[in-house]
Amino acid sequence: MNRLPIDMEHLEAADMQQAKEEGELSMLRQLRERSAEKDLGNEMNR
Repeated sequence: MNRLPIDMEHLEAADMQQAKEEGELSMLRQLRERSAEKDLGNEMNR
């Protein structure tokens, strides 16, 4: 189980990168949902 020496710095950098990418993805998702809600509101106002 302990064969591979884990490079903690590399692991943390990978985690940070993944967290950053996930954060950006969730921000994009929120923006898309908001613009979808706006479009829906515009449709209903017609």
